[in-house]
Amino acid sequence: MNDSVLGSPELRLDRLFPGSAKLGSCLVFTEPAVLVSAAGVYVTVKCAQGAAAGKISSLRCDHAFSAGSCSYLGDFLSDDEAASLNSSWSGFSAPELVSTSSSNWLIVTPTQGGADVYRGCLVMRISSLDTATVTRSGGAPVVETSIAPSGDFNGACGYAPGLTASGIIVSQAGFGAPPSFGLLATRVFPPN
Repeated sequence: MNDSVLGSPELRLDRLFPGSAKLGSCLVFTEPAVLVSAAGVYVTVKCAQGAAAGKISSLRCDHAFSAGSCSYLGDFLSDDEAASLNSSWSGFSAPELVSTSSSNWLIVTPTQGGADVYRGCLVMRISSLDTATVTRSGGAPVVETSIAPSGDFNGACGYAPGLTASGIIVSQAGFGAPPSFGLLATRVFPPN
């Protein structure tokens, strides 16, 4: 591990929660999402496992975010499940946790191909934050709403309930000449 730039991490997730069923097999953790509630700080990350299927994993820490207070809660999704929603998808990335007056939501970006090209965003109702589960039907995750892919690379959506005009925000990159990058207001909202 290269700790020379930023120093040692506050929480070494792979060491706090060893074992392949938890976080010990993760080679890298990316794009953390954070949701603060009265119960603690929920953190959801993409756990990339190299050739093995990655997963969207979750843990909860106390409000001081101290290492000893963190608990591994489980995995919302496995990359293996992406193809059951769309045969061209290879996994999930860029999780976002959102709490609205009606429910808690997981927003994820489906990926395509070995380069993990972002292909829009999916909004799923969280059944339980404490067990890292989304609503399912017949074992498959239920997508409540989605942001369709457009352009070369788009996803990594974000939302806050105060965004009453813009809705979910999506990032989009174009690989043409010149390359472009932007944030777009979708005017799509998590369901009530």
